[in-house]
Amino acid sequence: MRPFALLLLLASLTISVIMPAWVPAAGDLSEPVGILDTPEVLRRVWLRFHETNLCQGMDAVFVFSRNGVEVWSRIEDKKSYEKLQRLLRPLHDIHQIALYATHPTEDKGSDADWDPPSSLWENYELRSSLGDPFARARERLDFDAQRNLYFPPPDEILRQRLLIYAEEVLERNWKIKRYASDLPSLAHVATDPAITSELRLKAAQISEEHAKNLKKELDKLEKTLKYAFPRSREEKDSFSKPKQSVDAGRSFVDMAEQIAMDTQEVTYRVDSFIHPKKHTVDLIELRRPSLLEAIERLEKMVSDFQKAPAQSVHK
Repeated sequence: MRPFALLLLLASLTISVIMPAWVPAAGDLSEPVGILDTPEVLRRVWLRFHETNLCQGMDAVFVFSRNGVEVWSRIEDKKSYEKLQRLLRPLHDIHQIALYATHPTEDKGSDADWDPPSSLWENYELRSSLGDPFARARERLDFDAQRNLYFPPPDEILRQRLLIYAEEVLERNWKIKRYASDLPSLAHVATDPAITSELRLKAAQISEEHAKNLKKELDKLEKTLKYAFPRSREEKDSFSKPKQSVDAGRSFVDMAEQIAMDTQEVTYRVDSFIHPKKHTVDLIELRRPSLLEAIERLEKMVSDFQKAPAQSVHK
């Protein structure tokens, strides 16, 4: 199955299999708590999950309690899931561990059944960037002129390029969501004086690495999206990255929480750009660089966050 087909299915994912492992007696995990209130060995496992970048290999949610942890995951990569099992297995005898896994429904269609989203078919700026020789001319003609002229249908090569473009945008958007989602929890562990200095330092290092990778993916996403956004010379001259820090004076935790919240909004807008609620993408997104500005602002926030640990983390 093509990656794009899998990504299309995620929005309407149904659970085909639920696999409980090491499920404790009823009630043992009935009172969830924050990561700061769970046993230290569970915090270490959670940090290891992020340190080894397993958080990018699978989608998992940790629900901590004072006695153990529940982990709800979606199996996208079997090897990553097996690594998670090995990571949790040594804790089974000393803590209550419940591991649940869901499977995406299997796509039975062929590659030929998948066409690029209508939002990309109708984006002549993007089609021109990807080699459609008629896209630029069609974009510049009014509706009546388009009706009176014959434009050959896009060829198979263009179709494949649009599919690859959509795959790249959605996959990168998914990585961005994952890197940002746990930054607040990592920041809390890195700055809480009740946590051992060893774990605080490790959490700070993981936070910095996540932020580094997040910024790298944001930069790539911005460059990819620019192919689909027409801008005039005046817009190019006026559109520049913010000069001043957007997080000056904020705490390490506050910055992480703001990044996570803004990332959620940006990634939602990117998803809507590829799969809009209407037939095609909203013209307001195409005629002004609002989404690109939001991404660049988020990049600046992440840059400021990368500089914060040495000043904010308790030693």
